[in-house]
Amino acid sequence: MIEILLTGLTIPDLPSQIHVMNTSHTSLLISWTPGFDGGAQQTFQIRFRLSTESQ
Repeated sequence: MIEILLTGLTIPDLPSQIHVMNTSHTSLLISWTPGFDGGAQQTFQIRFRLSTESQ
């Protein structure tokens, strides 16, 4: 007898190996490796805020 267990969607893993590259005064390039998708298509949001500190 063969038993097959089907499961639904699971919680996806977080992205890893996040890198910020090619920075300029007006832009930057961000790359990452997606984690396990949990069985569904993933989308990502990048949030930012402007710093009030001068550096």
